[in-house]
Amino acid sequence: RRNIESQFALFTQKLRPLLERWLLRSENYLPLVQEIFTRAGLPHELAYLPFIESGYSPRALSHAGARGIWQFMPATGRRFGLACCGETDERTDPVKSTLSAAAYLRKLYLRFNDWSLALAAYNAGEAKITRLLKKSGSQDFFQLARVNDNMPKAYRLRRETLLYVPRFIAMVKIIGNLDQLGFESPSWYAKPTSVTSA
Repeated sequence: RRNIESQFALFTQKLRPLLERWLLRSENYLPLVQEIFTRAGLPHELAYLPFIESGYSPRALSHAGARGIWQFMPATGRRFGLACCGETDERTDPVKSTLSAAAYLRKLYLRFNDWSLALAAYNAGEAKITRLLKKSGSQDFFQLARVNDNMPKAYRLRRETLLYVPRFIAMVKIIGNLDQLGFESPSWYAKPTSVTSA
């Protein structure tokens, strides 16, 4: 739980200017994401996941090749119906990629029956989390995190994944307390005029 506190402090202090830019940019997309997730029966808090994935930038591209607000890798994007080749890359389309993210997150939750594990699998991959659960006998992400360093090296989660779920929880807490934390609340209550602007 110390990681949750450290991530909360990171985004409200050191990375505060960055988060302020992300919040402003999210005005173009977050209402749409919440609408799609509500229709899919998913928790509305999952609409905050793109903050830690991409800063809500459709143009975001990781060094590993993940792209868009949901940071789909090409293979995962294709698996969930996104064209990812040549000049057509639907991972950068906020609507199509969000529909795919909703399908993927639902699938992960149905597989693990636990949102912390589903989120860890979104970051690290389903196979990695499944192997580690079997090897460790853990029941949730925080149990996995506690035993991670005692696992054989091939099974261990990377630091990125160990911080991923705490970072998301911290972001949910921050978004729920923007006024108290002195952030300017974004305009999330009207549908965006354009879902393709950055």
